[in-house]
Amino acid sequence: HTPIVGPGIDDSVQVFAGNQISCTLRSDPVDGMSVSCWGTGSGGELGNGASGSGYASRTPVNVISLPPDTIELVSGGGSRVCVRTSSLRVYCWGQWPGDGSGSANSPSVVSGVDDALEASQGPSGHADRFQRERGVACVIRDAGGAREVWCWGSNDTQSLGPTIVGGRTARVRITNEAGEPLTGAVHVAAGYHHACAVLEVGASFEVHCWGENVNGEVGRGAATPTNPPNPVIGLP
Repeated sequence: HTPIVGPGIDDSVQVFAGNQISCTLRSDPVDGMSVSCWGTGSGGELGNGASGSGYASRTPVNVISLPPDTIELVSGGGSRVCVRTSSLRVYCWGQWPGDGSGSANSPSVVSGVDDALEASQGPSGHADRFQRERGVACVIRDAGGAREVWCWGSNDTQSLGPTIVGGRTARVRITNEAGEPLTGAVHVAAGYHHACAVLEVGASFEVHCWGENVNGEVGRGAATPTNPPNPVIGLP
């Protein structure tokens, strides 16, 4: 296969690829920042106001209803796409966009988040499990300088917390063993059914992971779901 130039796109500044969906952040000197997507749109992933079984676009379409703020970051994974704006709000579309609904075919603000420093999306499930497994999404919130981790999405394997039943369409705060907010986050990465965060602890940085652990992916030396987050064993 040979890479081809995306038709009509010559102003991209960032790109990502998800589950049968691709998007790019564009910067035009006249029109400013925008987002274009192509691929599947059955769950609203294209962000153009349309969705439905088998719906797709083989060429880029413009995402509609983006906020007037400057778009600073686009993040995606699985069947969900999100952008962070200069006002530190997060807008998502696709499956489980974080606004309390199950899906959105145009950008919808993630409820209760107006201080996002970073966002990460995990991949969704396979097509035959699509309605049950939409992956995990996480953001780092400034929270008055505490830099807390908040997530939403699937909770089949405790990726949101051991006391939470089922998935959540709205964000929840990730807590430590003492039930206190997970703070000091400088980076967060959401996986299929687990997540990891780099935390500033005193003068050092630690990697803490939680959620599904079938193959030891949370780094605790065992193969059972892990929540609350714990440091990865064996890192210097």
